[in-house]
Amino acid sequence: MYETLKELEKVSSRRAAELIEARSGGVPLVEYFGRFIPEALIRACGAGVYPLAGGGELAPPDAAKDDMLGCMNPLARSIAGGVKLGTDRIAGKADVVVTAVTDIHMGRLSELLEFWGVNVCKVGVPSDWQNGIAFGYYLNSLRRMLETVSRLSGKAMDVELARKYIGETNRVNAAVRHIKELRKRANPPITFENYMRLQHLSFRLCDTGAAAEAIEGIGLELDGADGAYPENAPRLLLAGRAVAPGDYELLRLLDESGAAVVAEMLDEYIRVSDVDIQLDGDLVENFARSRYMDTVPIDSFQPSWDRRLEHMLELCGEYGCDGVVWYQLAYDEVYDMEYVCLSRSLAERGIPLLHLETNYSYTPESLALARKQIENFVGGLRR
Repeated sequence: MYETLKELEKVSSRRAAELIEARSGGVPLVEYFGRFIPEALIRACGAGVYPLAGGGELAPPDAAKDDMLGCMNPLARSIAGGVKLGTDRIAGKADVVVTAVTDIHMGRLSELLEFWGVNVCKVGVPSDWQNGIAFGYYLNSLRRMLETVSRLSGKAMDVELARKYIGETNRVNAAVRHIKELRKRANPPITFENYMRLQHLSFRLCDTGAAAEAIEGIGLELDGADGAYPENAPRLLLAGRAVAPGDYELLRLLDESGAAVVAEMLDEYIRVSDVDIQLDGDLVENFARSRYMDTVPIDSFQPSWDRRLEHMLELCGEYGCDGVVWYQLAYDEVYDMEYVCLSRSLAERGIPLLHLETNYSYTPESLALARKQIENFVGGLRR
């Protein structure tokens, strides 16, 4: 499996260059952020797509500190800094950057990119998720965004191609669900770091067919693989906004702690794999429903915290979790407020909870502190 992951890393690292080359041949390039953006439908409009990524390093957030409020979360600042520094692979080369505006952090990021002269198409994602008018607003935002892409490509969305790409997305979902089932084993065959690397690679391959084939193949490898953790390791669920592509050092600390992260509840940089997208009827509306109404609501959707707690408890029971790790981005106020409620609810049920906060300052000192926090938490679970 490790060799397969390395090979996929190589393939994904070439994709940005290939997309930029295709752009010189007349294929527009779209960079996008957020689970609410339909990669498959953008491709069906004749454009190349690449995910807008950030996280895990201090330099990009620092680069944007003179342009953004210090109280913006480090993920938004990291994405902005990557664009400013040019460390983002597509920075300055995309015809349009599509952002899902779910909260103030993504809103300010979008506005800053516009201020810098980036062509930004904002997709509004209202927080009032149980309101039909709010869903209609999101759906209309998606349609306008796809019209923007079609104007760039000079092509209307190819419905049959869209159906093909969505079918491949559903294959990716099924392959991810299979690996999730394997993580229910007494000793899961994949570490959390490698699981999240696979999640991130599934986006950076920029090809749903290739992603489906790769994840299906890794699932077959894992079927007969030995456990990746010590026997009888405490089992953890990790929850929060996002584990970004640059967060692997922190994931390694968790994997080396003697505990196994066997489940997650995250809102970004992860496949929405619990529900497939219907292939009949209006494909744009089908995608919108799968993201906005038919899955677990994201943190900023209100009211949602009761439903999110219910889902967390379901995951803890299903995966046999002994404790929960809450991964908090600094200054992300809505997640911070949810944590306060969550800590009380889990304490009432006797479920241990660890609060890990990051500003992407992965210095030796901050990593040493995080290691100590994790080790103390895992040690408590063993007693």
